Amino acid sequence: NEELILVQDDDAKRPDRILVKSDEIFVIDYKTGKEKRQHQFQISTYNAILQEMYGLEVKSYLYYTETNELVLI
Repeated sequence: NEELILVQDDDAKRPDRILVKSDEIFVIDYKTGKEKRQHQFQISTYNAILQEMYGLEVKSYLYYTETNELVLI
């Protein structure tokens, strides 16, 4: 449910879904269409920000709605 994350220089990131557990975090971004390198870069950015914020392991996933494919990044 697209939580806003404020970062330096008044920039903001908005991952589609973040799940915070006691010892790890899951971030999921939903995509339509084909896989693109840009998608991996985007979720890797979310991963780095959340790791810095929480100091916990972050598992990042891309879910492609048209192919029903879940990709661990």
